Amino acid sequence: MHHALEINETILNIFDHCDYMYGGRRWRDNPTLASLARTCRAFKEPALNLLWEELLNLSPLAQCLPEASHFINDEDLYSFSRPLTQTEWDTLQSYTCRIRSISEFRGLDCKSVITFLDPPATRPLFPNLCTLSCEYTDETMALLNLPLPSLISLEVMFPDSRLFQRSLKLFPNFSLNIRKIDVSVNDFEDVPTFSEIEPDYI
Repeated sequence: MHHALEINETILNIFDHCDYMYGGRRWRDNPTLASLARTCRAFKEPALNLLWEELLNLSPLAQCLPEASHFINDEDLYSFSRPLTQTEWDTLQSYTCRIRSISEFRGLDCKSVITFLDPPATRPLFPNLCTLSCEYTDETMALLNLPLPSLISLEVMFPDSRLFQRSLKLFPNFSLNIRKIDVSVNDFEDVPTFSEIEPDYI
């Protein structure tokens, strides 16, 4: 291997270029980064970090596990077919620790999402998640009760003001580091559709 490729910053610059060729850090859209991660030990970590930095939804978390662990249901969602083994949890957490942004809490069915609420390890499932966008559902709000120690920005879309009012009091409990919460409420008539909330402790 050329000595230039032993410099981490050089590798990251090259991999970042490969990343933007595919329109952003999207797990399913970038086979080049996936191939680089398998090429050699020196490429593995930086390629995986870029590959998993931004997820469009949660489906890659099922796709990284053995096929016997999941199936696609009638709603075109991934569903875990059995309890995950410790080895599968370890595999899952080796990837979730790299995630910085999730665009939607979709892609998995309700039962599989609830699985994330009770991981066998005490360490957070998404320790480095900084940005999250999601629509309000009972499953989403349950997942937001997971430890998210690095969460800085949260965007939640509510179908109606009733659910918004009921859930508003939960926001300050998500993360001590959170700096911005954007809320979109479909049926709000007295305020702009899109509002920004900053917790009182900021």
